This record gives sequence, C-alpha cells and structure tokens, in this order.
Amino acid sequence: MFGSARAGVHHDLPNSLGAFAQRTNALLGEVDSIARERTLLNFYAAFAPPDETANAVACMSGASVAHLKLRLGILTSRFRANHPLKACPQCMEQDLRETGWAYWHLKHQFPGVWMCTAHQQPLLQSALKANGVERFQWLLPRLNDLHSASTKYPEAASCSVLLSLAVLIEHLVQSGAFEPLLLRGLHEVYREEFRARGWVAGAASLRTGQIAAAFLSYCEPLRCIPEFASLAQDEEGMATQLGRLLRHPRSGTHPLRHLLLIHWLFGTAQRFELAMKSKGAYTQSTVPNTVLPRFAAIDPRMDHLHRLIQEEGQSVRKAASLVGVDPQPALIWAAKAGIEISRRPQKLSTNVRARAIRELRKGADKEQVASRAGVANSDGRLVRLWLKRARIRCID
Repeated sequence: MFGSARAGVHHDLPNSLGAFAQRTNALLGEVDSIARERTLLNFYAAFAPPDETANAVACMSGASVAHLKLRLGILTSRFRANHPLKACPQCMEQDLRETGWAYWHLKHQFPGVWMCTAHQQPLLQSALKANGVERFQWLLPRLNDLHSASTKYPEAASCSVLLSLAVLIEHLVQSGAFEPLLLRGLHEVYREEFRARGWVAGAASLRTGQIAAAFLSYCEPLRCIPEFASLAQDEEGMATQLGRLLRHPRSGTHPLRHLLLIHWLFGTAQRFELAMKSKGAYTQSTVPNTVLPRFAAIDPRMDHLHRLIQEEGQSVRKAASLVGVDPQPALIWAAKAGIEISRRPQKLSTNVRARAIRELRKGADKEQVASRAGVANSDGRLVRLWLKRARIRCID
C-alpha cells in the first residue's frame, strides 16, 4: 500500500503518502488532501504558515518524516510527541452498528481533546503504537486495549473544562483548514483582553504576577490528564511559561499552549474569532491545495545547523554531529546559506612545509609557525612531527 513493508505505519504523521495515493488510484484523495484532511497535520496546519504546511506535506509524501515533529515544534514543546490513540466507547458502538467495525476518529486524536463532543464522555486511550509496542502493526480500537487517561474518573469540574476545551479545539482546527491562524498576531489579541481585565499597567506593562495566578487556577482542573503535566505548578514557573507565549517566539510553539490560553481568556471559539478579526490576525490567503508528490522538502536540520554555526560558533563537524548529518552535506548546506567556513588545508605543499621547518630551525615559536602555515596546533602534535622529521631538538 505504501511501497515498503514499514512505510506508512506512523499513526499520526505517516510517510510515503505519494506511493499510497498512486497505488490507491487517489480513491481517498491526492497526497495533499490525504495529508491535510486524514492525518494529524490537520491539527497543526491550522496554526502554521502555509509554507510550513507545504513542507510537511512534501515530507509525508516521501520516504522519510524524520525531524518533521521538530520542525512543527512538537518535540521541543514538553507536551507528549507520541500522540496516543484515543477513542470514545459510545462512538465505537455507533460505528459497529453503522459500518460493521470501530475506527479511529481524527478529531479525537487532536492534542488537548480528551472528551467526545458528540457524547460528552471522556475518551479512552491506547498504550499501543505510542509506546512502541506493535508500532509496525495496523490497529483498530478495541475496548480491551483501551484505558482511562487518568488514574481516576475526572470530576465534574474537570469534565466541564475538558469538554469546553475540546469544542473550541475542534472548531478552530476546522476553521483553520480554510483560514490558518497567524500565531504572531495573537499577542495583540491577548494584550487587548488583558487590558480589559485590568492586567496591563500604564501604557504597555503586563501584570505578569496576576496573569500567572489566574491562569494557574484555570489549569488546575486539567491536571488529571497526563498530557498537561508539563504546565507549571507554581506562579513563578507559570509566569516564565507565559512570558515565552506573550512575546514573539524565535522558534515554533506547540499550538496547544496557545489553545489553552485562548480557552482561558475567551471561553468559546466564536468570541475568540471576533477578537481576532477585529485585529486582522488571520492570514489573507491560504496555500493552494496542490503540492506535487515529488516536491523537494526543506530539511529542518538546515536551520538548526546554521544557528549552531553562526550563533553558537560551533565548527561544521561539531554542528553536523549535533543535527545528525555527515560533515560533507553540512558543508554544502553552509555554502548554500552563504556561511564562510575556514578549512584547514588537507595537504601542505612542499614549499610551505620547508619554510616552516626553516623557521623552526631558527628557533621561531611553534604556535606562530603553525599559524603562518595555516594549520591548527592546539596540541602541538603536527609541529612536533615536523621537528622530529627535521631532526630538530625541541625544548618545551
């Protein structure tokens, strides 16, 4: 179905969708529609720039989705990146009556959704696939494989908040398929609501302590769900987490952090959308639904490599090791980005070596000789070798 025995087995962001669309004669859609409408990209695309979504579609159409979760801000979010499969028992019964088998509902798989909005019941989760067990198998929901996400049944207050949050997430994801949110425009919307609640001092200073205390109280009913365990436990930690959300981020932020903030501040998707439209925080156009299966994906490791070299001063070899590529591709990526890389000569010419030996015979400093020759001499081994070959006695 996917062109390889272990392709397409990822239950959240699968690979080899190009082969799947071709082998099914596009009966379930072309690559673009399958990726956007039938996988968890449906959730992340609602909060991502069109070019990021196009890159994700390109990765999923090919043989590898390595580093896609890093690019989408999932791995660095402190929320779980394994996306456990979830199901509603009443939906399963309904599926059996209407179709003959139970199946996974996409809207149940969205991060932050732990209540079935149709039956207003807590979702059960499967430990399979997400924990690596049977990760190469095809699974349908079975009650024997499902268990509660919480150690105890959520209280009424928790169920109420979780249900309201699920309704908001489903609505925003559905509307985001046509008009993605611009996360960078959320800050002004948040600030306007803070000002209305009296949490802005003077012209622009936020009362971070009051905001953190109020948001901490909102998060309390959510803590029965392990997915929300990364939320700060005290006001100081919450103020730090909110500080990152309330300023323009340098890298991707998991949409769930913003969704929690939106639910807390506005309560409903409708009220939030009115605030967004008043600030013009939606994109003006969406990417066309045509992405070729052979579209060349942008490797997310390139940006990481560039930052390591330019901002952290790492060598190409060290940066390549950190991002998981060979040094040669790393050199090519750096060259394409216009990053100048100083290389040591692989082989010294005879003249350069002879000149260096003459200087050493005259008693010149080893470090200076190595520098003029254009070679590294951090441990002195190369110059010592020259001295030995030239039969020059070295006294340190």
